[in-house]
Amino acid sequence: SASVSDAHALSQTIHCSTQRHGAALENAPSGQCAQVTFALLPIFTENHTVEMIIHDDYPMSMPFVQFYTPIFHPNIWSGGKVCLGWFEIPYQLSDVCIHLAKMIDYQIYDLSSPANHKAADWARMNPLLFPLTHWSLTGSPTPNGKPAISSLKMVDTKRETIKVDVVITRTGDRYTVEVPLDGLVRHIQDELIEAFKLPRKLENGWSIVYRLYSKSAGKMLDDGLTFRQNDIKDGDTLSFHMEAMAG
Repeated sequence: SASVSDAHALSQTIHCSTQRHGAALENAPSGQCAQVTFALLPIFTENHTVEMIIHDDYPMSMPFVQFYTPIFHPNIWSGGKVCLGWFEIPYQLSDVCIHLAKMIDYQIYDLSSPANHKAADWARMNPLLFPLTHWSLTGSPTPNGKPAISSLKMVDTKRETIKVDVVITRTGDRYTVEVPLDGLVRHIQDELIEAFKLPRKLENGWSIVYRLYSKSAGKMLDDGLTFRQNDIKDGDTLSFHMEAMAG
């Protein structure tokens, strides 16, 4: 069977099983694919079957993703094809699995250029129905594209959380953010980048890499560990540092 790397990073509410088989979708990219079934607990149980066609040059190219079960989401076309959005390369299959599960649970969605306009309209009209809080629901974007928020909640209230102040070193902006203590830093960090509308590239095309720095611990956070494992405490201040990479 196909292994899902970084299994420890999977959310406590996501159960993922994979089975490797040959590419079955017509005109799909070459390579292998994995069939993934998700069950979201404890709020409700819903099984979804997804096919991921993995390119020969994995992990340097994103997979083709197709839902075989009905799914209503702003970034999933009516036929089941998925717009995954931005991913850092190289990627892990576990990251895609977590991302898809968060899309199902409406933790992740982009209303700026939806694949399903009906789902996008529904999301705008029914924000309080979602089990977890998405950043875009805390306030409307300002004219310059920055989120008009002073605090951010990233997690379900049933999980143990801490509140930290996040400072964007490039601009000096400060936000109070509630994060899951046992959440993997790299996943929360990526959500914060989207929430704060931070650029992914410089004008010269160089990629931007962001890292969280703990003032109290005096070190960069290990994004492969949780906030607890990084010894982050409630009330700590974290700085978002920016590094430019050529190419």
